[in-house]
Amino acid sequence: MYYIYQFVEWQNKLLAQSLYHALSSGIVMTIFTLFSGVSFRYYNNGEGFLIMGAFCILSFLFVIINIFWKKYE
Repeated sequence: MYYIYQFVEWQNKLLAQSLYHALSSGIVMTIFTLFSGVSFRYYNNGEGFLIMGAFCILSFLFVIINIFWKKYE
């Protein structure tokens, strides 16, 4: 974020921040997906996918809360 603040032109800052968040969130979700697959193979037949589903629900709720938060600022 500091790099974006210092070195990206003001017209492109929103795009740069969007790409930063998309890539960082994508990497985190990929790690959770891999963890889910390993968990499914070695432990309790599906506990990992239950964990992955919980993270998806939490992410969805986070997005909804942010929408309402910004709407009423």
